Amino acid sequence: MVTIKECELYYHQVPLLSPYVLSFTTVEKLDLVLVRICLTDGSYGVAEAVPLPGYTKDTLATVLATLKPIAKECAGLTIEEARRFIKRNDKDNVIALSAFLTAIEMAIDDFVIPCKIDIPLLAPVSASSQYGDVLKKTIKLIESGYRTIKLKIGRDLDVDSKTVSLLLDELPEGIKLRIDANQGYNFIQAEKFLKVLDHPRNALIELLEQPLSVESWQEFAELTHDNRHIPLMLDESIVSDDDIPKSAQAGARLVKLKLCKHSGLLDLGVMAKYAKNLDMGVVLGNGVASDLGNVQEAAFFQECNLFQGAYEGNGFGKNSEMILENPPTIVEGRMLWTNNKGTRLDDLVRYDQMSRI
Repeated sequence: MVTIKECELYYHQVPLLSPYVLSFTTVEKLDLVLVRICLTDGSYGVAEAVPLPGYTKDTLATVLATLKPIAKECAGLTIEEARRFIKRNDKDNVIALSAFLTAIEMAIDDFVIPCKIDIPLLAPVSASSQYGDVLKKTIKLIESGYRTIKLKIGRDLDVDSKTVSLLLDELPEGIKLRIDANQGYNFIQAEKFLKVLDHPRNALIELLEQPLSVESWQEFAELTHDNRHIPLMLDESIVSDDDIPKSAQAGARLVKLKLCKHSGLLDLGVMAKYAKNLDMGVVLGNGVASDLGNVQEAAFFQECNLFQGAYEGNGFGKNSEMILENPPTIVEGRMLWTNNKGTRLDDLVRYDQMSRI
């Protein structure tokens, strides 16, 4: 019987090429914790936990506090025993638990990473009072091949309103605009912003993401009831299975999923199918991740045909260091990755640049 022989943990701090501005924080580095599972049959699996405080309750300290005892206790257990043990842990530590469960899936080939990935990727821009610069950056991204632009808003309603109005005035036809408030508005601000989006060219807008805090379910339902022209999507509000029907009842037209919030890739697929069965679109992708995490997500995006539009896992493009020997590239707005040797993902990880915990 195959059991878990050893669970290794590694840490590496990954600087970003430039600060990543969100409504609730500014990210300058990633705290990357890598989980590596070794089985008694010689198989290995690897996955990552990258906490983003403010997005979930996870921090580097809580990730380590969760993973260290799990790594110790799971040694000697069968796969099913380990899964049951992990799922009994505190559900607030979703990023840590997801990494462990994904590493197990990689070890036993529950989902096999294809040798080639080629999928459409979106490009992020942030609202700014330097309106001309935002427009120039956006046009440059479009000229380089991107067809979906994600506008990060939520810090200043007036700046956000003027930025989005300019983009809607000037963007060429055929471009999709996703707008992400990252919980940055209260109800009154969200209402005002939706009125700004009542624009002659609002057909360019694919969705407005998470305008309110995760606790504001009733207010979100009121927004969807009064809004008929812009699809609203929930992201940070989606953690457990119960949040899928809750989102549908609140009027969300779409939900966003990320591997780091769910119990591995197979659970991610279950949640995506659940949402689609409730007539909601599903968007996938983590913008705060390493190239390893993005490759795992992107493979699932490509192979499963469950997700809408462009892939959002552009975290690797913000990072100054790569974890894989053969990291993905961005060509004409598409994420490309090739594993010509057919090597297992674990064998491509650059463990030599990490510290074992």
